[in-house]
Amino acid sequence: MFPKTKGVLHADYSRGKFTPEMKAERHPFVYLPFGAGPRNCIGMRLALLQAKIALVRILSKYSFQTCPETQVPMQIKSSGTLGPKEGVFLKIVPRERETRGQ
Repeated sequence: MFPKTKGVLHADYSRGKFTPEMKAERHPFVYLPFGAGPRNCIGMRLALLQAKIALVRILSKYSFQTCPETQVPMQIKSSGTLGPKEGVFLKIVPRERETRGQ
């Protein structure tokens, strides 16, 4: 038995929530992808495991080389987290496959 509904209308919906001005006013830690505490996302461990597997597969098939645009030595900026001032530019190169048993 399902109640008859035409749709769900959230009273607090506002298109203005997604403007750059509203984004600047939003607290930086308001978005936590998996939540926290005893009621966090039940798929968190699976998602993190899949992300690690994907990273290992990428790193095993490709190597990364710096491009001339990458500043060496790197200048670090500090704004909540550390990061490069001018960005990091990488060239992704397929690794040569090893042949075994020859």
